[in-house]
Amino acid sequence: MCEPPAGFPFVVRAAYGMVVDEVSEDPVAAKPLLPCVAAAPPTFEAAFSLSTCATSAAGLLMRTAGADGGGSDARSRWSFYDTRRAAGRASGRKNIYRGLSHWREHQITGSVTRDMAARTGGPFQEVPLRSSAAGCCGDELLHDSILQLPSLVTLAECATLIAAADHFCAADGEWSDVALRRIECHPDGVNLDGESHSLAHIILARALWCIECLRPELAGALFPEAYDLGDLWIQFSGEEPALNRYTRGGDFDAHQDGHALTVLVPLSTSDVGFGGGGTAFWSEATIGTDPSAACGVPPSLVMKPPAGTGLFWRGHLTHAGLPVTSGTRHVFVASFNLLVPGAKG
Repeated sequence: MCEPPAGFPFVVRAAYGMVVDEVSEDPVAAKPLLPCVAAAPPTFEAAFSLSTCATSAAGLLMRTAGADGGGSDARSRWSFYDTRRAAGRASGRKNIYRGLSHWREHQITGSVTRDMAARTGGPFQEVPLRSSAAGCCGDELLHDSILQLPSLVTLAECATLIAAADHFCAADGEWSDVALRRIECHPDGVNLDGESHSLAHIILARALWCIECLRPELAGALFPEAYDLGDLWIQFSGEEPALNRYTRGGDFDAHQDGHALTVLVPLSTSDVGFGGGGTAFWSEATIGTDPSAACGVPPSLVMKPPAGTGLFWRGHLTHAGLPVTSGTRHVFVASFNLLVPGAKG
């Protein structure tokens, strides 16, 4: 086997078929790349470049110790140690990434539809938070409305992410009784399986391309540039992109994301995979700008779209995840700002 480049004591390129544990410096054999099949079981211990069916953006991998300090597979995190994350860390800018590397390749492979006229699901559908009589129609900049985009994610892709989230939670028995789990699913991470993180890359690339092509006026209002959005630096909220997994009693209190845009994709189907739930929104005309005012006030809108539908809204909108009464609800969510390359955020 070829040897990795010199000068990287704790990491090696995934292409060499091995990684080095940052905690012990011992080599760890890499699992083979998972095939692009939704039924493929996720594995924690695998370390590999992102699946070629999704992206060729291979980076450098490292593993950090888990909460128990032991670096065990179940309690440790794999992450890419490349120039994108290293630059953000060096300057103290947590969660800033240098764009979606190789996002244009998704158009070549067909993972992102280049011609929006041929896109399955059609264009964006604007959903107002108030009735048309209240004068909210034509809210081009989404001050009091959200966007819905059918078929942003395929059902097979939904199944892959659901399986990854369920496997993660099953393996981590310590938190098995928590009704809401938020599982990091970064486009450059490997704490799940490679295909899931590749899908995060694809979903974000699709979302940005659709906004750029179908709502350029919104892109221009939200971001520093209206074109080539995948090249801009991305500042994510917290540990997002994430897979939110709700079981009975799980909910998310009313809040505002505070970022330029949020993309949420329900992965499971209401009244089939789960009961209750849904994403609730409150109009500023009803509760004002304080999310705590939503307590006890019926929401202006509750969305339970089909699995794979993309929901888009701006960071000032108050919203919540309503309690799940039965089954398991899964969603993919990412709130983010886009920055001019080199910006401090």
